[in-house]
Amino acid sequence: MEILNTTKADDSGEIRFEQVSKTFGDVVAVEPMDLVIPSGCYCCLLGPSGCGKSTLLRMLAGHEFATTGEIKIGGSVVNNLSPQMRGTAMMFQSYGLFPHLTVRQNVAFSEKMQGVPKAERLANAGEMVDRVHLTEFADRYPKELSGGQQQRVALARALITQPKVLLLDEPLSALDEHLRLKMRSELREIHREFGITFVHVTHTQLEALGVADLVVVMDHGRIVQSGMPSELYSRPKNAYVAEFVGGHVLFHGQVTAEEGSNLIVKLPSGEELLVPKNNNYSAQKASDHVSFSVRRDRISLASDESIADKRTVKVKVEMTEYQGIYVKVQGYTLSGSEFAAYINDYDLPERTIKVGEIIPFVWDQTANHLLEPNS
Repeated sequence: MEILNTTKADDSGEIRFEQVSKTFGDVVAVEPMDLVIPSGCYCCLLGPSGCGKSTLLRMLAGHEFATTGEIKIGGSVVNNLSPQMRGTAMMFQSYGLFPHLTVRQNVAFSEKMQGVPKAERLANAGEMVDRVHLTEFADRYPKELSGGQQQRVALARALITQPKVLLLDEPLSALDEHLRLKMRSELREIHREFGITFVHVTHTQLEALGVADLVVVMDHGRIVQSGMPSELYSRPKNAYVAEFVGGHVLFHGQVTAEEGSNLIVKLPSGEELLVPKNNNYSAQKASDHVSFSVRRDRISLASDESIADKRTVKVKVEMTEYQGIYVKVQGYTLSGSEFAAYINDYDLPERTIKVGEIIPFVWDQTANHLLEPNS
């Protein structure tokens, strides 16, 4: 699905970072960067701790000031505006609910601070509580709610201000696995219902891939790659993205020849694989060293025919994990690199893979994806 911005800039939730950076003394938290988040998009900022994603969110919210550059929301520069004047609302990781207020009173609190009459704000809060499916809990206190219910209260309190942009700081990290999966679906549903821009910070890959229209992968204060989840998962830019987003096996080797639109790459073990050329290929000589990846779910156990074709990689098995619809096989290639494959459970009807066994694996060579060097 292509993301297009069709909303007028002056009243939209389009976000633009133009050469925005942030330093704390001598520490560079965010290097000068450009980013456009279309209005109505669900964007996830994804990366490990310390990569700059939370600093970017805090600058957008107005809780930190940019060192350089301009931040625009709906076409307006907001660098010097207070958080209340930016048209954003923040939902914090801890939710920040008032323990002495009921659900309805918590949701109404923002309008209370704005001076909205009591009857009107409670009515508005009641409508918002209903929209997040908490009507039967409206008169309960936070301690009487589950973690997922508390999160929905926090969402309702943020959304009642009718923001252009909703900011979510690690919103699912405090929930157990079952609730995380449930709340991922609910966040998508709420996003579709309200139609506003969501910016969601997370370090969890599956969370970002599961909820976002646009994923922005960060590392050391830089944007490494941004795009739709399917694009990042299937066509990572470099080894960092392939490893962090996950689901890939990485290979490193030397180009020995070209065969039509493919490179023949020799691994340190001596095994050779075909790797399609793409825009990442700029080698001018046969001795170039390259890196490429293949999705784990594209890999199969090699047959006698594929072994004869010499397009296989042998792996020493270290561990197997039964995952229901597939078996995860982990080990090391003869070149010494880490290997993992998701083998369909139906492909193992009579075979038991043993730890320590050396097994050949195969895949369609068109699945090999050439990578750029890490920058």
